[in-house]
Amino acid sequence: CLGVETAVVMNKYDLNPEVARETEELVASFDIPLIGRIPFSPQFNQALCDGTSVLDRPESPLADEIIGIARRIEELAPGAHTTKV
Repeated sequence: CLGVETAVVMNKYDLNPEVARETEELVASFDIPLIGRIPFSPQFNQALCDGTSVLDRPESPLADEIIGIARRIEELAPGAHTTKV
């Protein structure tokens, strides 16, 4: 409608597999790309308490997933201003 690309990132998808599946089906029915699934992780809370980011922990699979999502966003919106990760 406004020429804005739309995509979905599912947060804490692993807490309720049935709702996650229903969400995936709904997103697919609207032909909206699901560009990432972020699992629940205590690393988020720990990073917040530490005043850091999960991206500061490059050995983390969680950081890998978030970086992958950022790259997929850049692919959907070429030329959009994004912070390099």
